[in-house]
Amino acid sequence: ATVTHDGRIIASGSAISADGKLAHFIAKTDLDGNVAQVIRTNPFVAGHVCSASDGTLWTFGHELDKEEARGDYLMLRHYNFNTGLLKEYVPRHSIPVAVLPTIAASGPQGAYLRCDDDSVGLYVNPTNEYFRFDSRKGVLERYKTDTAELGDMRLTGAALTNAGVFYASAENNAGAG
Repeated sequence: ATVTHDGRIIASGSAISADGKLAHFIAKTDLDGNVAQVIRTNPFVAGHVCSASDGTLWTFGHELDKEEARGDYLMLRHYNFNTGLLKEYVPRHSIPVAVLPTIAASGPQGAYLRCDDDSVGLYVNPTNEYFRFDSRKGVLERYKTDTAELGDMRLTGAALTNAGVFYASAENNAGAG
């Protein structure tokens, strides 16, 4: 879940209908907290969401069937509540290790997503990579981060400021599987 610039809540989730069908969605509330808009995202499961200042939202997640079959799909997606899916980025095959985008950001398989006024930042912990989508240029950039100084430590939290500064916390991961 995330909060929009004007105080609305955006949350991803799943629901099962009376006949047993599973639906994945992203919902936005009005200012009173009532569900106002919903985007159905099947077969995509939105794990992390962030709200951009232009009213759109970004999400990082996975497709369960394709993940189990080791198929390819795009993991970073850009949505508009009025028109639905706008664009997709970051092919699954380009991240060659286990990543669990539907799990909260913690842990060695976690990821961190952040929107600011001009960009979207995504850090993928298992690969030590940082993705940045520059909305002014319409370009997705990918950076390998230097974590040599961390040794056996892994990120446990991350933040991106509007000025583009990246902060992270880490803990010792020695002996973890």
